[in-house]
Amino acid sequence: AGYDIDKEQEFIKENISWMFGQDYFGIGWASLEKNMQLATAFLGLSKQEGNAKIAALLKRFHLEEKRHTDVWRLSSGMVAKYCLAIALLKNPKILFLDEPLIGLDTYAKDEIRAILKEINEKGTTIIYTDHQLQEVEKICKRLLIINEGKLLFDGSAKKLKQLYRDTNVLDVVC
Repeated sequence: AGYDIDKEQEFIKENISWMFGQDYFGIGWASLEKNMQLATAFLGLSKQEGNAKIAALLKRFHLEEKRHTDVWRLSSGMVAKYCLAIALLKNPKILFLDEPLIGLDTYAKDEIRAILKEINEKGTTIIYTDHQLQEVEKICKRLLIINEGKLLFDGSAKKLKQLYRDTNVLDVVC
């Protein structure tokens, strides 16, 4: 986002957020709302500002009915939406996602993809990692393939498929 990582770490921390799979369970025996209030307190938001963001995110993710439900009682799709809502409490300029759709049903995946496209269109850059090309191409306009720190590919999914369409694939089953 134009910041120097060596000199402006505080600015960077304020402008990024992340979701690595379904990584933020919070306190499992506490409700969604209480966990989100705890997260806003960690972020330094006032109670009023935090509650306003929580209400908006619960509505956006269709989790309003579950606001008083303990996190451990949620389905995997609801946990994924909850984790993404936590990541968006900051309104990040850059959002890092690592396999955010893993283990979700088709309906939950479609919902989260739609939300990701919406926040991207509103100006948030999304760094999305996944091992499934078919998932990545449904969300990302630009793909980068990096191996051991070296950039191997930079372009569209279409370009990647054209580049490797004549590649022979060998499946070995043991």
